[in-house]
Amino acid sequence: MFWSRDILIVPESEQSEKVNFERENIKGVSSVWIGDNPNKGLGVYSFNKYTLRLHDSYTDKFKYERYFFRECE
Repeated sequence: MFWSRDILIVPESEQSEKVNFERENIKGVSSVWIGDNPNKGLGVYSFNKYTLRLHDSYTDKFKYERYFFRECE
């Protein structure tokens, strides 16, 4: 069953408050959502025994930074 998963990562997700898991009879969902547009952000949802929270060191200061890596010689 799909909902037996422990963690679900949803790019372009609506805000957590707008997602209705109870409609599907799914209870005990923990979630973290990050984004500027309430209709399109990154949603992370946990089920079963897991609880989510943002790490204390999280900052949105670098939210839109692009990181470029080059090969080490």
